[in-house]
Amino acid sequence: MSNSYEALICACENVLEGKENLIEGCRKIVEIRNQLNLEGDLTFSQIVGFVSETDEFPEADIRSNFSQKYLDKIDLEFNEYVRLARPEVIDSCRKLLFKFKNLQ
Repeated sequence: MSNSYEALICACENVLEGKENLIEGCRKIVEIRNQLNLEGDLTFSQIVGFVSETDEFPEADIRSNFSQKYLDKIDLEFNEYVRLARPEVIDSCRKLLFKFKNLQ
């Protein structure tokens, strides 16, 4: 199995274990999916949709470029969305982990 598949498994495990912020973890999963040319794999659909809905949320490494007022506002909005979407995203991570761990 390639390092990219191993990276995908690791990214899913990090999200499931809470080692990775849900938004940033899902962004990594989609990035790896694209590297693996798996855009047609519908197992990723929920995560791709989640990433699409959160694409305006600033990544951790650029948050210092925004005002605290803006960050407070967007954090409140996205925290609610993440709370609602989390169960389905976690379920998708579990499905991906099962699918790709079984390829090893």
